[in-house]
Formats: sequence, structure tokens, C-alpha cells
Amino acid sequence: MKLRSITFKLLLLIVCSFVLIMTGVLLLSKIQLTKIIDRSQQAIFTEKVDVIWETLQRVDDRLQKTGLIEAYKDDFQKSTIGNLKNTYYRQPKINLKPIILDENSMVILHPAYPAGQILESGGSRLLAQQTATQGQFYAKTADHDMWYVYRVFDPWKWIIVYAVPLNDKYADVIKFTSLLFFTMSTITLLVAIVLSIAITRMLRPIGELTRTALEISKGNLDHPINIHSSDEIGVLSDSFNNMRNAIQNQISKLSREVSERKKIEINLRDLKSYLTDIINSMPSVIIGIDSQKKITQWNSNAEKITGVSASKAHGMPLGEIYPDLDEIYPMISKSLEKYEIKRRTKRERKTESGSIYEDITIYPLSTHSASDTGAVIRIDNVTKEYELQLQVQHGQRMDAIGQLAGGVAHDFNNMLSGIIGASELLEISLAGKEKELKYIDIIKNATERAAGLTGKLLAFSRKGKQLSTPVDLHAIIHDAIAILERSIDKRIVIHTELKAEQSMVIGDPSQLQSGILNICVNARDAMPEGGEIHISTVNAEFDEDYCQIDTSLTPGKHIQISIQDSGTGIPPEIQSRIFEPFFTTKDVGKGTGLGLAAVYGMVREHQGNIHLYSEPGTGTVFHIYLPISDESVPSITSKEEPVAHGSGTILVVDDEDIIRATASLLIENLGYTVLLAENGKEAVEIYSRRGDDIDLVILDMVMPVMDGRETFNTIIKKDPDAKVIVSSGYAKNVRIADMTDKGLAGFITKPFNQLELSKLIADVLQ
Repeated sequence: MKLRSITFKLLLLIVCSFVLIMTGVLLLSKIQLTKIIDRSQQAIFTEKVDVIWETLQRVDDRLQKTGLIEAYKDDFQKSTIGNLKNTYYRQPKINLKPIILDENSMVILHPAYPAGQILESGGSRLLAQQTATQGQFYAKTADHDMWYVYRVFDPWKWIIVYAVPLNDKYADVIKFTSLLFFTMSTITLLVAIVLSIAITRMLRPIGELTRTALEISKGNLDHPINIHSSDEIGVLSDSFNNMRNAIQNQISKLSREVSERKKIEINLRDLKSYLTDIINSMPSVIIGIDSQKKITQWNSNAEKITGVSASKAHGMPLGEIYPDLDEIYPMISKSLEKYEIKRRTKRERKTESGSIYEDITIYPLSTHSASDTGAVIRIDNVTKEYELQLQVQHGQRMDAIGQLAGGVAHDFNNMLSGIIGASELLEISLAGKEKELKYIDIIKNATERAAGLTGKLLAFSRKGKQLSTPVDLHAIIHDAIAILERSIDKRIVIHTELKAEQSMVIGDPSQLQSGILNICVNARDAMPEGGEIHISTVNAEFDEDYCQIDTSLTPGKHIQISIQDSGTGIPPEIQSRIFEPFFTTKDVGKGTGLGLAAVYGMVREHQGNIHLYSEPGTGTVFHIYLPISDESVPSITSKEEPVAHGSGTILVVDDEDIIRATASLLIENLGYTVLLAENGKEAVEIYSRRGDDIDLVILDMVMPVMDGRETFNTIIKKDPDAKVIVSSGYAKNVRIADMTDKGLAGFITKPFNQLELSKLIADVLQ
């Protein structure tokens, strides 16, 4: 019975293996064949749909040529339907007929349904869920599972559809898998019969070996095994005899080993006590666990955090005693499974006093026995280090976003330069035509608003225009409040408490005022039912130790501007993103997402920093820190200047067509002759040929083939007296300082108007 049981188990194992292999092969073949059928069928029916689509396109082209689209459209469509019926519906060899539907899934042409019937699937129109102009989908119509391939013919709002029953589509797959299943089942049955006979014969000697081994297991070591064979069974019987002799020899050694083991146990206890003292002296939380995640080690710091003594903790499940370690259980389990890999993670743990950030390291332990595996968990409080790292990462991310914002603004300024130039040229050419000039004013106003957006982007990226002049922040705040009181809801009350004795900073007055206004406008939006805005200032001084924590600040005296509202507050999950460009929680059309981004860029450009504190339902407060200055506010005078005309030849180099076109017309309108180049390489070639005739070069900085810097260096090398002006979407900064040292004649920021350009050209040429 036992022999038959073993035979049955082996045979069952082999058959199961064959069945699994057969199942895997069938599934794999079905999957692969299905993929092949899907690709081939999609290609075939997509091509068929495209043929009909192209036929409709040719008919529509002929209709367009008549010029009487509305008059003949119905005739052309009816003629097209008739042609399609002749081509596809009256050919008996064509099994699958094309279907024509309108945009509401109404039948125009169908082999089974009359024209005007709505095709539905699952209670809705057949194509209601399809938004793409072409593609495929599966649906059930008339109790049949169908595969549809379609393409929209936009001029007539017709949809060309092929409907293929899934049974027809996958008929070859079903036939092949059925044949494969029959073949493999037959092979499995034959193999099972042959193996059952072979295994039965092979296991006969094992019966005798089993009976003899049973006697040895009862302690009858004098009972030898008498099986003589040259195969593995004979080798196994000899091994049993050798084992019997070895057991007799080992029994005599056991008594000696017992005494030695006792000595080792004493040494281990002493060593464990020594290691426990070391672990208790460590500043980290040290926890030891076994393979079942039960505690084996519990140092003094673990006792302090949990209030559980080491004696009570030993043997308890880790998850029941240490707070919130369930979240890292999967990592602990992996360490226990692969004990050669050390694992480390960080986490945030909420407490009544706030968040604690912990660095958790899992050191796997193992002996020669898999059941003795375990791990040591070290938990370090890294709250201070983590908060510092978050500040550094946030700064790096905002710098990266700033670079992107600056690049977008640069390209946008190129386009605005062309629009501004073209509008000024139109204004000149349409002088006296009041109606047309109103349209020009609309264009100019729109470009000014767009330039304001790019100004905010450049302010965030710290690449925009910025004055550097002494500014009284208290005066800026008073001016901002005067603007706010005339523009915000009267139910919002503004309070000021300007206590800072030193309120002078070095910076751009317009940017500083815009920053304060942006924050106050956001505060207004957070108080739709009214509320209060508190604006206050105090002086603060930061030492070197504090500036090592907040690296954006420099040691010294600062002014702190605090703007607090009583609004709805900002949810914690988005507070880290509010300074990102284009991030806004306002409805579409009610915000650009650039206000606070521009504030952030302005503050950083002024060597300061901005902090946020907000609680939902309580309100929000922004703290801005700017270094103070001892300088006084200079007096400013201004006068209006006319457009400056002149003569000479100017080479304009820019890769943007619109910039070259508008700049050329603007400069020619000033009286100059203009040469154009679309990249630096072409500009160098023109200058090499006509350098004696060229009085001035206006050069873009960012171009393909050869950029502005390389072009400038090449021209100056050829002609040290050459006059070159750089025109860029970025503001003038240290990136062109070396060009200025080599003789750069001037700089103009895009977008520019005719007055700015004429004045700069006149100054350089004079």
C-alpha cells in the first residue's frame, strides 16, 4: 500500500507538472496569437476604413471645387452612398460591409439597419464614449459582442465603421488552441502510463530498505541491511550500514560534548550581558527581533519612548509595543527573508508636540539555522537634520522651476517684441484713422498685459528688470494700502503696525510694491465675506548660526514685513507648492498662478527670504525678511523724449522670423538701412563681406548654429571697433559682463518699443 502510495504521489506530481506546462503553453499561445490577430486585424480594417475615408475626401474635394457646397452637398452625399452600396453591398464575396453613421450614431448606411435608426450599446449611443477622430473599441450590440474600427470624416460629420463579431475575429485562435490542447492531453496520458510502470518497478527494493531502516530507528543497531545492487539503491543500503556504524561511534562522543556545551553557554551569557550594557549606552533606540518579529532586545531609549520595561517587552510582538512601526513591516519582512541585505528608511511620526522625523536602519542577523534569523532595528531622531534638508531641497526645486520660468518668459518676450513692433508700425501707417487706431490700442494693451505676465515669470526666475536703489519700505506699504483701499471689498479692514525703526532697503520699488499687493490680493480672495488684513514691520537681526540653518539669509540687520489675514487658510498638503509658477487653487480664468511665484522671486532677488504659516479656518501669515540699508532715497526726475531718427546700415541678427521682420521695419522707419541674418553663422558671413558698410549690429543671445556670445566674439575678433548691441528676453546681468569688457556697445531687453530702440541706436552711433 505504501509503495502504491509513493507511486501515486510521484505520478501525480509528474502529471500535474505536465498539466501546468500544457496550461502555460495554451495560455501563452492564446495570448500571443490574440496579439498577432489584433495587430493584423487592426491593420487590415484600418486600411479599409482609410480607403473609404479617402474616397469621401476626393468627393468632398470635388464638391469644394464647385463652389456651391450647400446646394450640391446632399446630391454628392447621396451619390457617394450609392457608390458605396455598389462597391461593397452588392458584392456577395464581401462578408463584412462598411457602416456609415452620423455624429449622433444615426445610421446612414448599414447592411442590417435602415437609415435613420440610432445604433446603441448598453443603453447609450454606440459612439457616445469615443472622443478621438479614429480608433477601435469593443461593444455589445443586438446581443453580439462586436469589435469596431472607425474613423471620423470631419467635413460631413460622417463616421466610417467596420463591425467585426469577436467570434469571427478570433476563430483561428480558437481552432489552434483546441488542436494544441488535444495533442498535449494525449501526450500527457501516454507519459503517465509509461512512468507509472517504470516507477513501480524502481520502488520495489525500497520496500525492503524501509523495513530494515524501521528496525534501526527502534534502536536495533545490530540489524544490518542486506541489499546487494550496483545502482543507487545499493549505494543507499551501504550508506545506511555506514550510518549505523557512525551512530555507534557518535554516542560515545555525546557525553563529552555536553560538558563542553555547558561551558559555552556560560560564556554566551557573559557576552550577552556585556553587549546589553553597550546597547543601553547608545543614544539610538535599539530593538532586536526574531524571525517571528518578537522582541529579543530592548534598550533603555526604547524604554523611555514607550514606557515599557525590557523585561516586559521581551517576547512581545513588535507591533503591539512600539508606536507606528506597522508601516515598515514589509521592509522588516524582506530583511528577515534576505538577511544579507541591510535596509534603511526615513519616516515622519506624529506626536502631541508635533512631527518627529526618524532614520530607521534594519540590520539582518542569521545563524546557520533559518529558524534563528532575526534583525536589529536602530531608530535615530533626525528631526533637525531632516528639516534642514527639506529647506535645501525646497530651495533647489524652486531654483530649477525658476530656470524653467525664465526660459518660458524669454521665448514669450521674443514673440511680444514682434507684436509690439508690428503694432507700432501699424499705428504709424494708420495715422489719422481713428477706428483702426482703436484696434491698435487693443493690441498694445493686450501686449502690455502679456509683458506683465512675463515680468512676473522673470521676477520669479530672478532674470527680470530690476532697479537697485534705496527704498523706504514704509512708504511702499503706505502706497500699496492706498491702492488696496480703493480696489478691495469695503468689508475688509486693513490694519498697520509699522514698528521698524530702520525701514530702508536696496531694491526695486515697483517689484516690492507689487509683491506686497500680490500677497494682499491673495488675502482678499481668501476672505469672500470680509475680514481683516494686518500689515506690520519690525527689525530683526540674524547671527551666523541662524543663517547656517536658513542659508538664504545673510548675517546682519533685517526688516520683517508680516502680512496676516483672517481668511480660510491654506491646506497643509499644498503649502509647499504655493510659490510654484502656474500653481493656483482658483477657478479657471480667475488666476494665473504667478502672483506668489513672482513674490518669491522678488524676495530672493532682494537677498531675502519668505516664510509661510497657515492653518485652515484660521488664516494665513507671510513673513518677509529683507536686509536693511543705511542709504537714503534719491530724488528722481524724468522727461519725455521723442523718437530719434538717423542714418546708416544696421545688421539685425535673430532666429525668430517675427523679430527680424518687425525690427527691420521699425529701424527702416527710423531712417536706417537694414541687413538681416537668422543665426550667428550667417551674421559672421555677412559681416565678413560688408563689414565696412555696417555701422551697428543688433544681436540676439539665444540662437541655433552659433549663439550670440560666440557671434560677438567672432565679429570683435575680425573688427575690434565693431559696434554691437545685445537684445535678449532676459534682463542685463553678469552673464554678459565679459562681453561688456570686450567692447559691447549696449543692451536692450525684449519686448522693446520704437522709442527705446531709437534712443539706444542713436546713443551708440553718436
